[in-house]
Amino acid sequence: MKWNLVAGTNGVFISENGAAFRKADGGTGKVRIDAVTQQGWALDKANNRIRANGEWYPLNSLVGTPAPEEVDILEMMDTGMAVAKIRKPSSSALTLALLLPVEFKTYPHDEAGPDKTHLRNLETRQNKEGFFGNRRKCVAHVWQDQWIDLIDYLAGADDPNLRELYEDNLDWRSNGQVVNHDLNWVGEPPDDDITVYLIEVLANGGNDVIESLYLNVITRSTEQSFDDWYNAEKADTAWLQELPPVFNRIETIPESDGYLPRPDQNFNPYFYGVPKEINTRFHPDGYFEQRSYATPGGHGHQVCLDERGVLLESGVSAGSADKAAPFPANLNPLPHVEADVKPFIWALQLDGNPTRQDGTNLTWPIMYEGIFAGRYLEVRPALPNDKPRLEPGATP
Repeated sequence: MKWNLVAGTNGVFISENGAAFRKADGGTGKVRIDAVTQQGWALDKANNRIRANGEWYPLNSLVGTPAPEEVDILEMMDTGMAVAKIRKPSSSALTLALLLPVEFKTYPHDEAGPDKTHLRNLETRQNKEGFFGNRRKCVAHVWQDQWIDLIDYLAGADDPNLRELYEDNLDWRSNGQVVNHDLNWVGEPPDDDITVYLIEVLANGGNDVIESLYLNVITRSTEQSFDDWYNAEKADTAWLQELPPVFNRIETIPESDGYLPRPDQNFNPYFYGVPKEINTRFHPDGYFEQRSYATPGGHGHQVCLDERGVLLESGVSAGSADKAAPFPANLNPLPHVEADVKPFIWALQLDGNPTRQDGTNLTWPIMYEGIFAGRYLEVRPALPNDKPRLEPGATP
């Protein structure tokens, strides 16, 4: 998050990406800000709210459970610590409290991990039913030894004073089990696998979760294997020119035989197999796909389309080039798994996604499309070459 402070006649105002915040009443203009913290939080005392992760939150929704009836912040430091007067639902009196900021630090999209937490940036049909609930953060940790200090992932962990407060005032859970913040028992997963820990932070002695994080421990071989694969593939892209042109769309109403019409029906031989419906976490918002027949070099292309039958051109929902074609079905699928599928899963895991292969699907939806997925699609693109794109029914 990049903040721009603007000096006004009545105080300090803040704008994001050069444009002033919209007022709560729906009008436009600048919002007075009373404090900005190292975490990028902005305090608006007049309206009793804090802006974090791009959203405004009422103060009382951020201070314990059940939410206090009243919160009046007297002073907020740049570390995020604050002194406040709080009135709890069970009391008519205001009590003085020291508020401790607890947030897993997140990084911009262009700062790749491992050990850099990112916010969920995919809301697809695969997870729109609340698969992740209100959990929004994930991080990849490449195993080095059995020690992981969970406090290292908190914003403010570099401040010795805050760190001491975290040690004394927070409880931790890993996959539902009470743990110390300083894990000393983390083992290295098998090759091509991960261990997923759902980390939850609680106030000392409390039962309410303050923050949560999917911490995904990855074997060292995954990081090295992906780096080696990516560097080799960047140097070998000539095969993409073998792949057939793509069609901008397909017809989504089946013909009398029950099959979808071929967009390449006027070509002999056909470029692709018959289009079919899909519902897979590998391509979460893809509704249809076509796979090309293997080229003379053994390569292929997967085209994915949205619910209207329109070509998806980018991102994990789109199709991708296959260095080892898996179609037609009589081909051995193992070369495709090794050359194309495994590297994609490595990329997802290095981006922090808590997922692994489960047959022809993923165990969990993709929650974050990051730098590593982008590197994969750079060398396995949905638009593999500059051949002209075609409309259904085109002729040679």
